[in-house]
Amino acid sequence: MSATKSFSLYLGKPNIIVLDDLLTENAAEMVKCGHAKRIASDNFADDSALFIFPGTPVTPKWVGHLEAAFRIEERLTSRSPCAVLNFKTQNRVFALSFSYGHVYIDDDKTEADFGLRVAINAINDKKLRSVERSNIGAAIRDFAQAAGQRELGAFGFDEALDLIRKVSGYASDNEFANLVTGSRALRFSKKMEIRDVPEAAIEALQLFRKDTYRNTAFKFIDFLSPVLDTQLAENLDEELVKTIKEGSDEFEVAIPDILPTTLGTFRFERMGASNFHPDLSLDLYREELGAALQTLTVEDIKKHRIAAYAEAGDLRIDSWSMHRGLIGTVGLNKERYALNEGIWYRIDQAYKDAADAAFQRLKGSSDAIFIPFRKIIEARQKGKRPKTYYQSEESYNDERAQASGYLLLDQKLIEIPDEPGRGIEPCDLLDVKGRRFIHVKKSSRQSSVLSHLFKQGANAAEVAPDFGTSRIVGRSLLRMG
Repeated sequence: MSATKSFSLYLGKPNIIVLDDLLTENAAEMVKCGHAKRIASDNFADDSALFIFPGTPVTPKWVGHLEAAFRIEERLTSRSPCAVLNFKTQNRVFALSFSYGHVYIDDDKTEADFGLRVAINAINDKKLRSVERSNIGAAIRDFAQAAGQRELGAFGFDEALDLIRKVSGYASDNEFANLVTGSRALRFSKKMEIRDVPEAAIEALQLFRKDTYRNTAFKFIDFLSPVLDTQLAENLDEELVKTIKEGSDEFEVAIPDILPTTLGTFRFERMGASNFHPDLSLDLYREELGAALQTLTVEDIKKHRIAAYAEAGDLRIDSWSMHRGLIGTVGLNKERYALNEGIWYRIDQAYKDAADAAFQRLKGSSDAIFIPFRKIIEARQKGKRPKTYYQSEESYNDERAQASGYLLLDQKLIEIPDEPGRGIEPCDLLDVKGRRFIHVKKSSRQSSVLSHLFKQGANAAEVAPDFGTSRIVGRSLLRMG
């Protein structure tokens, strides 16, 4: 009897017809020079090839720490091999990854929502185990896991702004699989053997093409539908580059994945820059580009990388293309489009109109008391550029409270009886006379805060220091207004 096994399955785009084309350029080169092995077989699906990557010998970081006190004569290294199995069935090319083999599969050549689409069509929306989502308005990505089985509503979705990036739960039909997890890849568990995978891939392809989810709690994903027109996507990319050059704050940059390792620093790579930064921002990217900003192209932002490094040391955790890390919206031909993780989405017109109308009802006027954040320039140190940064939120709130007479509640926590935790911060500044809760955020990507306040019927002000200019932002969700 077969044991329960788990597989991670990717689907190549329709134009991928050669097995090897699903690999990254680096992987293909490794195969070509003999560093990686290619094993063909005519006994698996219609056509198949197994690619084995041996891994690189690495000396563990702890060895260096110990050598400061102990004499270690042996050369201690570890090597982690991985593999990718590409196969063809139903005239489509699929890939199975083993260990970290997914890094050798070219994301640009796979269906970005294959696993997710299969999952939301296969999973019972009342038997979910976990959900990973990203918020387009606030550049926030989070992961929630339930102790047992939960319905989608229990995970607290903001249907207006949240995109499901990954979902895990139990399949409605256990003949297809038991536990299913979907994002770019489809990970499924079932009592099966490796030779049964092609048949499961055919079932997955059928689920990928269905719209069963529209009769479930997952139907809200159609508010933001992916742009499938290649020419339109190219035109949107051109608009994206234009907004970056113009210094617009319609976009921000953020890591597109949830990483288990504690992050320490970031830097922009493949663009001649080498500076490490404690955080990411589009302003830093522009600064690193310097004069090259004026000649920036779509090809550049797809070539440039965002790299993340671990908190302890200079270990490079992962990297992503700049294009995939950009989040924001742009208007084109009287339509509004959102970019998230390298994919363009068209915002549903009916939803857009409803959001605009709600915003117009709830928005308030600007408050002149909120002047620009002070820019602080440290004294130049020999051989180094002067460091420039903006004052902290704490000092800004304190100054504005003194200038306005508003109550300063920043970092003043109110304990809730019988509720665990340190308490909650009701707002940063309280305008008693105007009956306003005011939240001050240095980041201009905090529209999720505003959307929550609007739902509660409150009036809010948000301050954002964009290029040294302050403005009160009372904007419609996703900048639809």
